[in-house]
Amino acid sequence: MTEGPTKFYVVPVLDLKLDPPDLREKVVTCRYFNENWDWVEGNVLTTVQPSDVVRFVNPESVPQQVLTYLMGHRRCVPDPTVSLFAATAKTLGDTNHLPNNFLAAPGDGGMFIDIPVKTRRGVVLVFRRPQRSDGYATELIATTDPEIQNGSSKT
Repeated sequence: MTEGPTKFYVVPVLDLKLDPPDLREKVVTCRYFNENWDWVEGNVLTTVQPSDVVRFVNPESVPQQVLTYLMGHRRCVPDPTVSLFAATAKTLGDTNHLPNNFLAAPGDGGMFIDIPVKTRRGVVLVFRRPQRSDGYATELIATTDPEIQNGSSKT
């Protein structure tokens, strides 16, 4: 049986307690969930799949339990004004020649990022605002850097 890419849902949010309105224009705050919709820290996005690929998906809607979690535990709500547009990734601690730039696919906004075994990569996700169906963006906004890794790269 072949394993597929490890999927992480990227949910851009408006943090009701931390994000002042002027900061929301410069940085998109995100919460990350695994394929079962369990919350995971943005700097601990780990895969152990042999496919060596992480897939980021920006869902159009989130399950009710995620909305409840976001409001109750994180004091934030999904931000419907942005959509995933692109990413750039840098391999940490190595000079391998992996691709660095990625564009989100039409539809679910998903993208695949290579992550070989025992490798860590810093990722900057870029969102566009407004979320427009015609494909034109009037503004590009980055996230703080999530980090992805495949297996344990810390020795």
